[in-house]
Amino acid sequence: MIPIIALLCSFWGIPVVLYRNWLFMGIPFFVLGMYFYKMDLENKINGYFLEIGILLFSVLSILDGIFLNDQRDLLFATPLLSSCVFLFFLKKKEWNIAWINEIGKRDGLWIYIFHYMIISIIRSLYSYWGGNMEGTAFFLVPIVVLISMGLSRLIQKIKLFQI
Repeated sequence: MIPIIALLCSFWGIPVVLYRNWLFMGIPFFVLGMYFYKMDLENKINGYFLEIGILLFSVLSILDGIFLNDQRDLLFATPLLSSCVFLFFLKKKEWNIAWINEIGKRDGLWIYIFHYMIISIIRSLYSYWGGNMEGTAFFLVPIVVLISMGLSRLIQKIKLFQI
């Protein structure tokens, strides 16, 4: 229900920062992750089901973007796709990469919190310089993640917040 409310917020022109990174997207995804953990879903769900879900919801996300001209920040299939991807990678124990797991444990929350702010700053700079961000997402992802990780480590170093 909450992603549907967020979808409506995006159509009504409510600023993204008010609904995406907090009440309508952040908290539900954290609660969903806790539910997956509590119910041990990565061991209960068939991997083929997850692969089909990833394929289906990827196609739906692409079609959503095409038919709505990417006018919204939240694609309708995003919560379902991210749930399938998350469970799929939890299920694939043989793909366990220690340094990526360490980043996820140590910095995942802060990367999630900071990434939108960093993207907004970069978008403002592009706009100020008269540029267009179209086509830059692929090269900006690592930059946004690295800056977010740096801010995460800074917060942890100065012990600004204890989580």
